[in-house]
Amino acid sequence: MIIEAFVLSLVVAFIRGGKLSRLEELPLRKTYLFLAAFVLAGAILTLIIRGGDPTLIRYARVVNVLQYVILLWAIAINLHVRHMRIVGIGTFLNFLVLTANGGLMPVSEYAIKAAGMTEAIRNYAVRHVILTSETRMAFLSDIIPIRLFGKVMSQVASIGDLVIAVGIFLMIQHYMCVKSSEEQVTSA
Repeated sequence: MIIEAFVLSLVVAFIRGGKLSRLEELPLRKTYLFLAAFVLAGAILTLIIRGGDPTLIRYARVVNVLQYVILLWAIAINLHVRHMRIVGIGTFLNFLVLTANGGLMPVSEYAIKAAGMTEAIRNYAVRHVILTSETRMAFLSDIIPIRLFGKVMSQVASIGDLVIAVGIFLMIQHYMCVKSSEEQVTSA
């Protein structure tokens, strides 16, 4: 959902006359924290999936929480960036439901089936757990089926994911479509 929001925002910004070069003016600080969060999660997932060691799954729970702590830290450092607060709210909503459920994101089995992802249920075990009556904060879980272009863009999203996607979309629109101070001086 987040990658799709990013790509859609780029396309819309180009249609609106935006310039990719303006993203260089995005005043992000400590960008390595964003990268570290995703590399950490990717590394543990790769170890679990390729290694096949089920005992590593308990570490995945810790890494899932740690990834969100790092992301929230990076977002907090960058609250001066326009629309980063929206991204932060969505990330925090996901963090709440994830931590309330032992480091795994609950996902609706119904939503997985509605999105046409029935074969993916077994692959969700590393970062997800099937939503049950025991699930805490179920309304913040991955409960929204998204199915675009058949199964090409099928996924299950949470309210937090949608909020993050809106924040990223708006952020890219702002930075790509608003003329820089240098461009404003040149056109005046």
